[in-house]
Amino acid sequence: SHEYHCLSYTWGNPFGPDPKYYVINIDDGFLSITPNLWSAIIHLHKTRPEFQAIWIDAICINQDNEDEKSAQVPIMHHIYGQAKSVIAWVGPEDTRNENPKLVVDVVKALNMQEEAREGFC
Repeated sequence: SHEYHCLSYTWGNPFGPDPKYYVINIDDGFLSITPNLWSAIIHLHKTRPEFQAIWIDAICINQDNEDEKSAQVPIMHHIYGQAKSVIAWVGPEDTRNENPKLVVDVVKALNMQEEAREGFC
């Protein structure tokens, strides 16, 4: 089995007043990703070059395929549970716009993942 890491991140609001996407090249195709995911990828590339394989739901699950999504979402706790590490990304550091509620939501989500890993969910 291959070693991998998981990235848990906030998707942001693609329907906000100024929706913005970055386009990346994946498997001879193109994929639009949110600015927050883009910043997470850039940050990890710079700070964790040893992370060669990172599982990211928006990239690893075809978001346009309802059958694939409905099959993958129920097993995400296994995907996260088998990862060598899980990175929680709430966004780039910005002291002007701290959002403590968002951090609390991420911690709650991580606790739920831990409970799922232990078989409580």
